Amino acid sequence: EKCRILDFGCVEDLLPIHLACLGYRVTGMDFRPYPFSHANFDFIQGDILMWDPPTEQFDKVISISTIEHVGLTGYGDPFSKEGDKIAVRKLLDSLKRGGELILTVPAGKACTERGMRIYDGASIRALVPNIELLHYYYKPSRRADWIETTEEVISTLHYESYHITSPAQGVAFVTSRKP
Repeated sequence: EKCRILDFGCVEDLLPIHLACLGYRVTGMDFRPYPFSHANFDFIQGDILMWDPPTEQFDKVISISTIEHVGLTGYGDPFSKEGDKIAVRKLLDSLKRGGELILTVPAGKACTERGMRIYDGASIRALVPNIELLHYYYKPSRRADWIETTEEVISTLHYESYHITSPAQGVAFVTSRKP
């Protein structure tokens, strides 16, 4: 049986199509329409907060730079203060036992700005249970490469301007496994 993957927040990404081309059975989900198709790809257009997830269907769930926006209305979705937490819980519910959740979120001083949540270490741990891997990266300057860093450094970063990429851009890479 092919590995079943859910890619939540896939509209601005070709990852689900790449995975489908590699033979994985992929389901994409987003609030907005997705322009691509493939024989190994199914798409659900809808609000995750209204979604009734299938129980234990997916081997892996991927969500790249999406969770932080859920419930903040930036993409036409309805407001929900706990949207990120509700979304993570639903994504975990859709995983098979032993399945893996892989996600990225903006990292820095915890706050909500410009239609997204920024997470520090404590808020990441409150958002995602059973964390197996938590790595932080940041850009020390606009044209610099992303480099791995510590939670201590991440906790000092503050997102000050939407139009700059430094020195206050951090990201957390998180994996969790469903028991």
